[in-house]
Amino acid sequence: MYVTEYPKGDVDKEIDKLNKKLSRSFSKDATQVIRKLQKANCDALGIGRHLIAFYPNTWKEKDKNEYLRNVKFKTNVDVEIVQVGIAE
Repeated sequence: MYVTEYPKGDVDKEIDKLNKKLSRSFSKDATQVIRKLQKANCDALGIGRHLIAFYPNTWKEKDKNEYLRNVKFKTNVDVEIVQVGIAE
């Protein structure tokens, strides 16, 4: 990730703090996206395709219309700021 603006201070001195804060924020956002996809029964991540390809016997046992709603996801986004500067 590139931080182009941080008005509160020096990015280099606070980079670890920013990495952790952004990781928590993006993980929370990812969890909300997954919940919305599940509520809409939208398999945008291709979970069904993965099951069909690698676990065909498990796929045969699943309710094709409801399988996604029962999947438990644990989202974790790990942010590492690799460059700081001003956007041109």
